[in-house]
Amino acid sequence: MNVNEFITFLIDNRLITPNITTDDDEAFNNRLKIQKYVLIARRLGLIDKDYNYDIYIRGPYSSDLADEYYVYEPCKYNIPKEKEKAVDRFLSIVKDKDNNWLEIAGTALHINIRNKELENVEWLTIKAKGYKYPKEKIKEIIKELINYKLLDINN
Repeated sequence: MNVNEFITFLIDNRLITPNITTDDDEAFNNRLKIQKYVLIARRLGLIDKDYNYDIYIRGPYSSDLADEYYVYEPCKYNIPKEKEKAVDRFLSIVKDKDNNWLEIAGTALHINIRNKELENVEWLTIKAKGYKYPKEKIKEIIKELINYKLLDINN
C-alpha cells in the first residue's frame, strides 16, 4: 500500500477522520496517528516505502511522510490476499490505542531500528519519553510490542 491508500484505509476503519490538513486539534491528532500507524504498518509489511524518521517531542516524525499526507486525495485501495492477515493484525494491535500509547510505541519501534538489545530499547525509550510518562507505563508498552512481535530484540 502507498500512503494515500493507507490513509483511505485508516479513514474507512475509523482510525482517523478525513480532517488531516486543517490547523485544529482533530487534524493534529490525525497526523500524529498517521505518523505512528505508518511505523507499525511498515513493520507488518503493509507500507511499501521506508520513511526516514527523527525523534521529536511527540515521538518519531517523518517530514517525507508529512509531505505526502498534506496532499492526500481519497482513493480506492485493494488489499491483496497475502496481506489480509497483516491487515487484521494491524487492526487488532492499534484498536483502542490512544495517542499516548502510539507515541511510546512509535518511539520504541524507532529506537529498535538501531538498537536490538531489550535493555537498550527500554533505556533509550525511557530516556526519550520518561519525562512525560512513568517508566512502568513505558515498560508495559514495550512488553506489548514484544508480544505483538513488533520489536526485533536479541534475547
